[in-house]
Amino acid sequence: MMRMAAFIDTYPRQLTYRGHESGTASYKRLVIALMAGGLANFSLMYFVQPLLPMLSAHYGVSAGDSAHALSITTLTILAGLAVAGPLADRLGRVTLMRWSLLASGALGLVSAFAPDWTTLLVTRGLLGITLAGLPVAALAYLREEVHATSHARANATYIAGTAIGGAAGRLLPGPLAALGGWELAAAAVSAITLAAGVALYVLLPPSQRYLRRSIDLRTALFGSLAALRDPVVALICVTGFSAMGVMVGV
Repeated sequence: MMRMAAFIDTYPRQLTYRGHESGTASYKRLVIALMAGGLANFSLMYFVQPLLPMLSAHYGVSAGDSAHALSITTLTILAGLAVAGPLADRLGRVTLMRWSLLASGALGLVSAFAPDWTTLLVTRGLLGITLAGLPVAALAYLREEVHATSHARANATYIAGTAIGGAAGRLLPGPLAALGGWELAAAAVSAITLAAGVALYVLLPPSQRYLRRSIDLRTALFGSLAALRDPVVALICVTGFSAMGVMVGV
């Protein structure tokens, strides 16, 4: 009954709420916050890539093994993506995005002072799980909260932030590591992620169309896989797999 009352209370608001339109102050805050989040998210994921030779020398591992510092994060992010969608339905889009960035930034700082290779891999693995929250919730948030006429522009701006973050994660660590070792680079990128998390608290408008949904274990584990039954969705996933595989491989 309480759930039904909450739905009835918010339903008229959902029908009348137009969403954030391009040019408004709330839209500008929204795109700045999500662009900053995307930049931080992807820079924290990829910043170890240009530092692999330095990690190899610092921890006494082979060049091939040093690549695990990146691959463990991209592997565990799959597990995070599988449950992030249902969690966004349960906890709320804004809440999940904020905690995703703050938890990721904290784990990044821990990894900067990892005493051994195993500890570094564990923290980088956990990092993949926490990083998954932002991209999943951001896309749902944009669909729900941005006016239909401005959605494509807002979505493109967010994705541009992730692309800039991926580039920054490969370009900034080198000069930073030259100044203070790979630890300085890790700490700086982690601090940027924490700052982006704070920006989401300050700038991101609260959800207006979100309705809390209950989830079960089966949905959390297999809900995303069920979407692949749609051939269009499946082909889009193959396209994304191919494009990202080629880019990261090169």
